Amino acid sequence: MKKALLLLTGGRGLPDMLVIKYLHPDITYNITTKQGLATAESLKEMAQSEYNCQMTIQPPVHPNREENIKNACLNVLNMHQDAEWVFCITSAPKLVSIYAMDIARERGIPCWFLNTEERELISLAKNVSVDTEKLFNATVSEYMKAYQRDFSIPKKQQYRKLAESWYEIARTLALSPVQTHHFISQFRQATIGISNQTPVTLEISTQYTQFIHNLQKQNVLTINQETSSTIQCTIHNPNMREFLKGDWLEIYVWGEINRTGFTDDNQWGYKIATGQAKNELDVAFTYRTLLHIIECKTENDPFSQKRVEYLDTLDSIANSLGQNYTSKFFITNHPDPQKVESFTAFSEQAAKRKIHVLTGKDLPNLGEFLKKQAENPDFGRH
Repeated sequence: MKKALLLLTGGRGLPDMLVIKYLHPDITYNITTKQGLATAESLKEMAQSEYNCQMTIQPPVHPNREENIKNACLNVLNMHQDAEWVFCITSAPKLVSIYAMDIARERGIPCWFLNTEERELISLAKNVSVDTEKLFNATVSEYMKAYQRDFSIPKKQQYRKLAESWYEIARTLALSPVQTHHFISQFRQATIGISNQTPVTLEISTQYTQFIHNLQKQNVLTINQETSSTIQCTIHNPNMREFLKGDWLEIYVWGEINRTGFTDDNQWGYKIATGQAKNELDVAFTYRTLLHIIECKTENDPFSQKRVEYLDTLDSIANSLGQNYTSKFFITNHPDPQKVESFTAFSEQAAKRKIHVLTGKDLPNLGEFLKKQAENPDFGRH
């Protein structure tokens, strides 16, 4: 018997995508409203390209007219009377879902509503057995496509593999926030006015001797000479220079998430487009089909008033990717933010936007913190 799916849609495309991916039906129909046609067309394209499922979009229904909605459902059912049907009403307008559920009950057809936040399937009209671990699973790219967002990974694959192999270097930097803050500051000063391919030479105070020697052991730099007060060292590898600009913190966050092992998918260095605007997601991961996005900054002072634009951008990206369904984090390696005058105001602005701010002291337990927030967020979803 053929498997058939009737989607009643009009809102978020993600739950409908999950059902198509899980059931992989032989027959799929979509009943929507005029307002939902654009999302339905996008879902149709995704069903074909990602899961090789053909979808037929029916003429749009009026969202408040019972007879129109019920007749649309019956017409689809009558075209395939011998099929094994499932309805999905998760993203439909309220009245559309109610009238569709009436038809499902009359015909004894399972009528699904997905509670993505709780990873729960509510099967109305008829109970069914479903593998929720398999159903509620989405990659970052699937999430982006469900929200009709163009995305790319701009940095070359060869560099990305190299950067990922430097996770232990990133860990050394992350777990030494005071030393790293000074080292990165000196590094940035030394790169001013020289080309990306030119070796970078800098001098570091001898109070950081052990730290610099550890970096030399990890092939980050070469120590040229040491005096009673300074250590002169050089970074020869242009890829390492790129890594030290900021990718190291992204790799540390990405690596800690992987080490904790709780996500459905975990990516770094993503770029997405929302209309004409292009924004980078330093780290993005999915858990229970919900998206979590992270901005990473390694600046001397990432909290100044002009830096509030970081929070605005992060909030804007989240709004285009599910609003309250998307968790937001701002992570910096700054070792002592309490000494920065602007930190309190920055944190208050972040809290207004439901953005967690994490600093150098939070990095050792980062993976566990992100897991806890993914499972039970401090900032409610609604």
